[in-house]
Amino acid sequence: MTQHTLDVETIGYNVGAGPLAAKLDDLETFLAHAKTADATPVILGQEWGDRPDLWKAFHTRHPSYRIVWDSRSNAGRKTPIIYDSAALKLPWYSLPITVPKGTYWGHGGKGETRSPGKRLAQARLRHRRSKIKLKVLNHHLVASAFSTGGAEGKRRRTSWTRQANRFFRAAQRSRAPVLGGADWNAEKTNPRLQAARKRCPKWVWDSKGPTHKKRTIDLYGHKTSPRIKLLAAGAHPTHGSRHRHDHAAPWQRYRITDK
Repeated sequence: MTQHTLDVETIGYNVGAGPLAAKLDDLETFLAHAKTADATPVILGQEWGDRPDLWKAFHTRHPSYRIVWDSRSNAGRKTPIIYDSAALKLPWYSLPITVPKGTYWGHGGKGETRSPGKRLAQARLRHRRSKIKLKVLNHHLVASAFSTGGAEGKRRRTSWTRQANRFFRAAQRSRAPVLGGADWNAEKTNPRLQAARKRCPKWVWDSKGPTHKKRTIDLYGHKTSPRIKLLAAGAHPTHGSRHRHDHAAPWQRYRITDK
């Protein structure tokens, strides 16, 4: 029987602040890059809750694209999965809150003082032509968990660990090929991240960096399988990263087979 293949390019995009035109230009760069390799792009976003204007403008330009998020709140919009419905179908998705909304952290660290209720975005996608199925995961973990001391640092690390464990449990439970990642607010050498990764022993990191100033905290990868091959990886400079106040956008290109 003929073996079918699907080339997918995941792109992590922490959108941050900045002009709408600059953000749209970033997104057009991502799509054009994937197109040159005949790969299907899937964008994994962070901090999109503050930018509903961006999705509206992007969707106007690319009406076949769909977004997986909870549109009813800022927190629900923070970690979307964006895909092209002309190429991919969405049989299932889930957006569990990994740290209860309102959980108090403190005022000493960067970011929120309480949990806003960010979601672990999960989507099962099926390629229309080949019928190949895959699962995609996207998250954004607690800020300042490893740079804040005292009781507040402990509270932040407890929440961070809960989020990380939930991500890897979701990856481990899937029988379909799994791709994904997050803005971890930690590097891959972090002991807590290494411990959480043991919940999915076949998980490997594929992304390149640095992604935020000199650090590589936007980490993406896949659960190893005979059906998945990493073809290439890199990081797109973004308008924000060129000015060293926002994130670069890691991209990873995979080939997935149906058997």
